[in-house]
Amino acid sequence: MDRKYIENILPDIDDELFAPFWDGTRQGELKFPYCTSCKRFHWYPRYRCPFCGSGTIEWVNSKGKGTIFTWTVVHRPFLEAYENWVPYTVALIEFDDIPGVRFVSNIVDAGTECVSIGQTVSAVYYQINDKTFLPMFKPEVGK
Repeated sequence: MDRKYIENILPDIDDELFAPFWDGTRQGELKFPYCTSCKRFHWYPRYRCPFCGSGTIEWVNSKGKGTIFTWTVVHRPFLEAYENWVPYTVALIEFDDIPGVRFVSNIVDAGTECVSIGQTVSAVYYQINDKTFLPMFKPEVGK
């Protein structure tokens, strides 16, 4: 994988709206926005809660463990940077400790025969540069 190319297509990790997320990934943590007014999580980050409109948003750590809601194998790269990755597996992950959030990410260190709906996965962090760590997920063995 060409890390420089990936670096150029990433969102601005210093953007104030997403900064807590990227700060967390550098620490090996997944953090999600939580509205303290209506007590609901949401993804993507917003300045106001998409459910109640409150601006009382805080970031809450997840354990980084979840289950695969659905998944697919990508055989044609959407971007040139992923040309050497194909085929790769992308999944929609649900978290027990972050209800209502589904998060799209890659499944790593597993062949497609090891991936299934309901499979338990754990976050791992792929370092792109000094500031950027992409969260991906690895199936838990024996789960």
